[in-house]
Amino acid sequence: MKLIIDFAVLISVLTLIAVIIRKLKNQKDCNPLEVYPYEPKRILTSPEQVLFHRLLKALPEHIILTQVQYSGFLKVKDGFQHNKFHPKIRQKSIDFLVCNTDFTAIAAIELDEKSHDTEKRKLSDDFKNKAILESGLKLHRWRVEKIPSIEEIKRIIMEKEFPITKTSI
Repeated sequence: MKLIIDFAVLISVLTLIAVIIRKLKNQKDCNPLEVYPYEPKRILTSPEQVLFHRLLKALPEHIILTQVQYSGFLKVKDGFQHNKFHPKIRQKSIDFLVCNTDFTAIAAIELDEKSHDTEKRKLSDDFKNKAILESGLKLHRWRVEKIPSIEEIKRIIMEKEFPITKTSI
């Protein structure tokens, strides 16, 4: 009988040690004594800043958000497997999101630089295009070399017909 009690105590102690070790491992990511190698960075590139300011002037009645995660403005429709489709958008972001004053998204804008010309990036862009367009949002892809003017932005964003647009201006 003493052997059974000793064995039960041993199992309890080992379980307690395992729990403590697991908690310590989880806390290692948040060590207050560790120096964190982070610093602020510029959120928008120079061309993105130009477009941002044009968007503000062209759409003063709207809210312009930058670098928004897809999961911030798209959700998996009811009836579909959340665990299958949500991870596909979790790490992706759009350059600009145009919203009404109630923060309803009405258009997504991607500013394409040369990096979008690679095959890998084209595949990623195709996925992004399909995800946004099938959600019902407008999608505009503009080349960095051909950023629309303020007047062109007003006209393009407020159009009622909205297949994917690419700047040829």
